[in-house]
Amino acid sequence: MNGLLRFAGATNRLELAWLALWAGTISFAQRTAAESLSGAIDATHLQRVAFVGLATLLVASTIGRLRLPRSEPLTLMLLYGGVALASTLWSASPVATAGKAAELLVAVLVVWQTARLPDAPLRLLRLFDWALLFNGALLLVALAGYVVAPTLFSEPSVGFFRHQLAAPYMSANAVAVLGATIAIVAFARVLLLRPGHGRRATYAIIALVFAGFPFLAQGRTGIAILAVGVSVLMLRRRPSLATLIVFPALAILGVMLLTELSSFILRGQNPTQVETLSGRTRLWDAAIAGIADSPWVGAGFGIGGREVFAKEELLGFGETISSVHNGLLEVLLGTGVLGFVVWAPAVLWGVGQGLRLLAVNRELDLAILVVPWVARTVMSTGLGGWLDPMIGTFLAATTYFALRRRAAHRPVRPQPPPPLREDPRRP
Repeated sequence: MNGLLRFAGATNRLELAWLALWAGTISFAQRTAAESLSGAIDATHLQRVAFVGLATLLVASTIGRLRLPRSEPLTLMLLYGGVALASTLWSASPVATAGKAAELLVAVLVVWQTARLPDAPLRLLRLFDWALLFNGALLLVALAGYVVAPTLFSEPSVGFFRHQLAAPYMSANAVAVLGATIAIVAFARVLLLRPGHGRRATYAIIALVFAGFPFLAQGRTGIAILAVGVSVLMLRRRPSLATLIVFPALAILGVMLLTELSSFILRGQNPTQVETLSGRTRLWDAAIAGIADSPWVGAGFGIGGREVFAKEELLGFGETISSVHNGLLEVLLGTGVLGFVVWAPAVLWGVGQGLRLLAVNRELDLAILVVPWVARTVMSTGLGGWLDPMIGTFLAATTYFALRRRAAHRPVRPQPPPPLREDPRRP
């Protein structure tokens, strides 16, 4: 607790802006595609505007002489944010696009300004930790609600459990992915700290607690992220132990999936539904057809999927479904080729740096995020959507990667020898 208080006590204005943005992301209401495209404004919109406005003022108060930080993915993401905001001009729903683009752009500016600080690497790590702390607290609130108010903090399921852990501000899939992400980051820090370190036990408890969320939420993507993340970390830090534990455990799990655990993984769905990734392939087919309508500039940032759903009725999906569940397709639907050619290199650079660090066994608590970044982008919006924990951790972590990489390649300037001191014994 003392460590947490010290951490909070060092918060600066940019971190307050960061927290305001996260508070804004949970101020939303489920809407149909028609409602989202209508441009109507309600109380939740006003709440988000207030939080984004507060964040903007806090960021503006830190701006002095403008300077490019040269952080490769951050510069590209700033350009992407600019394209997203510009797409308001041709968006099918200017109100929705302007709000989502503003959130993303302000988040990039928070990281941009943080990268200019003298202690930028430390501050970027704090942004990373704040993103996980804030959203981890939301998960714990959801867990408490699941116990005391299950009708509000769950979704019905025909799987192993009759209800999936969820929240009014977070879907069951998001709960599973976020819980798995926090768990593998905490587990990485357990492996990085030496035995006997004071915080090692704390991270171990965090890893165990949040590892339970993917199972309570019955999220297949979250369970996969947890399994792959833990396996990769064990192979990098404890290869001999991984050989004895991880691979036999995965083999046993595979056998169980064919028997007792199959109902848990299937969640009451038939094998055909699982083969189509819970209908995602149908969404992707519709998205590809929608991209052809406006391939160069898209339908407007953040509402590409909604535009598809408004034009085509997809049986078997709820009216409030908000995306086509694939980040690459969502970028192409929203901002077209114009946005994609800026966004894609940033993502490839960040994922490539994460894989490189995994290969050399460094910065594992940040590098392991490659697993949820890729999984969430392929199976949901992930890095191709609007502001969420995936994009937040990506901005902070990849900018940290860029600064450390540049520092490692910076030539060391030879220092002149110190001036000779006079011999005090000379007369």
